[in-house]
Order: sequence, then C-alpha cells, then structure tokens
Amino acid sequence: KAYPGYCIVPQNYSTGVAKLVMAPIDYNRSDNLQLWTFSQINNTRPIEDGVYSFKANHSGKYMDVTGQQTSNGTNVQQMTINYSPNQKWKVTYLNNGYYSIRPIYALNTALDVFNNYDSNGSNIDIWDIGSNNYNLGSNVQWKIIPNGNGTYRIMSKCSYDSKGLTVAGAYVNDGANIIQYQYNASQNDQWILEYAPTVSWSYGPYTYVLT
Repeated sequence: KAYPGYCIVPQNYSTGVAKLVMAPIDYNRSDNLQLWTFSQINNTRPIEDGVYSFKANHSGKYMDVTGQQTSNGTNVQQMTINYSPNQKWKVTYLNNGYYSIRPIYALNTALDVFNNYDSNGSNIDIWDIGSNNYNLGSNVQWKIIPNGNGTYRIMSKCSYDSKGLTVAGAYVNDGANIIQYQYNASQNDQWILEYAPTVSWSYGPYTYVLT
C-alpha cells in the first residue's frame, strides 16, 4: 500500500541491525537515510526449473532414453517425438551455475557422462544418483547456455564446460547416438528446450497422469 508523503527509513541503524519503518518525508535531512540506491540483480539462471523436452536443432528429433530403461549405463539417443516419459526431463538448478537433468520416469537417475570422462566422444547415458539431487558428481551436472538464436548448448561440468551434448556425426536418423563433444556451434550441438509439464489429477480412488 502506498502512503503519500511517507518513505522508508532505517531505525537504530547504528547498532548494525536496522529496523525499517515508515516516516514522513523530510526534504531538509542531510544524513541520506531517506535515499536508496536500486541495483538490478542479474538472473544467472537461463531457464526455470521444470520438465522439458530437448530437441536437436539439426534433426528436429528428441533426446530419448533407450527403451525407457532405468539401469546404469542405459544409452541416450535421439528419436522422433512420441510424447513418452523417456523423452521428458526434469531440469533442476543446483545453485552453483549447473543443473541436473533427470528422466521423469526415473528421478533417481540423471543424465550422465560415462565414467566422468572429459574427452571428445564420451558417451551419454543415465546413472543412478539416489534420492539426493545435490552435491552430485561433475559427470551429472550441466551448464545450460543460451546461444542467442532460441537454442541452448548443454555443457558438461566434467569437461570444464568445454564439451556439450552432441548428436554424433550430425546424423538425423532415429537412434543416432548422443555424445559429448567440443562445442563448435553446429546445429547438432544446439538444442531447443520445450516446456513439457506432466499433469496429474485424481478422481475417486484413481490417479490419472497426462504426460
């Protein structure tokens, strides 16, 4: 609520912990207690937490967990969209500049660089992280960086942000493998993130899930 003629001033500020109070504006004050500097806080999070599908810019196909399996080392590939849970990923900011990326049907697993390698061609799979989504290894942490053209590059922490998700060979066929590779601004290492929430509702004794 606005109070014309009043402003916010600190009270008992000399103690180091000031209480903010409303006070009449005094234009003759010389202590600057009624003056405030506003600073813009830069949002370092390029996307908000949520469920997304990742579409390869060169092929229009989607990042997909093979066969909707849950075992460690299950391969990640590109496939034509089929709206299944293995093409939807829960993206969560880790408060350190990186995200975890987890398939929504198996939230105890995460998108992973096999064996924490930092080399070109290292395979991308899923790996069990348990129920903990913080203090994760660098092999399951990803920096999501806007490219300025509506796409993003997805860079692995274990490669020191130098390598990202790439469709091997820029192939466009279903089943083409996804690896990490030095980012070179080719369309096969650029991704379109599509918001893809999962909706659930209950009716009587049943719960319905729309994915």
